[in-house]
Amino acid sequence: MCILPLPATPLLWIRYGRTVAVAFMAGSAVALLNFYWLKQTVTAAVDRMTSTGDKPSTSFVVGRFLLRYALLAAAAYVIVKSSAHSVYGFFGGLLLPVGAILIEAVYGTYGALRRKL
Repeated sequence: MCILPLPATPLLWIRYGRTVAVAFMAGSAVALLNFYWLKQTVTAAVDRMTSTGDKPSTSFVVGRFLLRYALLAAAAYVIVKSSAHSVYGFFGGLLLPVGAILIEAVYGTYGALRRKL
């Protein structure tokens, strides 16, 4: 997920201009931050359940969940207010995890086929 924006941004800059490329980078940054926070939240919840046997506080989990989407909404609002055309780049950046999962699936399939599993 960290590598995908590097080749995509210059291509978007050449094809669609600076605003779309910058919006794509903003969307990519939000997607990476969202993924990182999701991983932290899940890891903390699992660690708490395995170490103490208690379930994590529902308000804590919901609060972190809502904070991630509030950040997403704020970034989308700023980008829409600056240029309606750059929304495409922003949402393209938000789809970064989908591209990373697709690449991982192709890599896993290739590895399984090479080992004839």
